[in-house]
This record gives sequence, structure tokens and C-alpha cells, in this order.
Amino acid sequence: MNIAIIAADGALNYRLVDKKINEIIEKTQDYGICILCGFIKGAESKEETLGEKWAKQNGAPIRWVHAKTATKLMDAMILKADYAIFILDGNPLINQALMRYKMAGKHGAVIKADI
Repeated sequence: MNIAIIAADGALNYRLVDKKINEIIEKTQDYGICILCGFIKGAESKEETLGEKWAKQNGAPIRWVHAKTATKLMDAMILKADYAIFILDGNPLINQALMRYKMAGKHGAVIKADI
């Protein structure tokens, strides 16, 4: 199962993401998960994403997704995700991505960011 974590830069909610992913694993009994991580092509630096941090700490494989813009990156991750976790922090791009994901009829979860 490909799990995407859709969050804006600076969304530091690792504990909540960890809890949600563990709930998903427990509910589905699917231990063969892959974390989708994304970056924007040409970005000067690539900070560690929440998904990348979780995958490294839990021994899960990472599948990298890249695009030229943030919107295209979110769309690519949505397309490849079997399940997505959206961290809402007031960023309109995240809200728009959530609506596109819902319209695609896919499953996911929403976490309100600690801002």
C-alpha cells in the first residue's frame, strides 16, 4: 500500500503521523507499506519530509515522486497513493489537494496541524 503524507513545509506533526500510520497498519494488517515522498525539481535544498522521517525510523521503503511545482507534486502523489494523510495547517494548496483526492474517491485521513 502506498501512503502519501500531504503537508506544507514546516508541518511538524510527526507524533500524529506516526499514530495514524500505525492505526492504518493495525486496521488493515498490511505491513507491506511504502511511503510516498515528494520534492520539487530544482529546489535548492530538500529538507527531510515527515514521510521520509517515518519511513527511515520504521524501516519502510520510500518511493520518490517529483514535479516542477507544488501543485503538480501533490497531484502526482495523489495519483500514486492508495491512502493519503493530509495535514491541514491553513495552506490553501493542501486544502485544494484534499478536495481533488476526495473527488477521486480515494481513502485518507485529515490531521489538523498544531500551529
